[in-house]
Amino acid sequence: MLPKNQRISKKDNFKEIFKKSSVFKTPYLKLFISNNSFGNFKTTIIVSKKVSNLATTRNKIKRKIRHILISTKENIPKNTTILIQVSDSKVLEKKSSEIEKVITDIFKK
Repeated sequence: MLPKNQRISKKDNFKEIFKKSSVFKTPYLKLFISNNSFGNFKTTIIVSKKVSNLATTRNKIKRKIRHILISTKENIPKNTTILIQVSDSKVLEKKSSEIEKVITDIFKK
């Protein structure tokens, strides 16, 4: 699990991220990336009920992506805010290595 100082929690922060961030789309993920002034990266993962009605499935997706973020923390620039929106249930069919490759490729840009 990510420490509390690396998570986004307030609604106002979500609105600001949606307005001011760069959007990178993949077939099953949307990444909203912007700069922050907190000194470390902050992140959150959004999985809507459109992806799956089951909370256990949505939590499984979040855990998978959170694990990838923790393992690739060195590649993520500091002072970055990342909001990951899962837009398709196909992400469950993907291996962690495939999702990790997509996320690291975006950070190389």
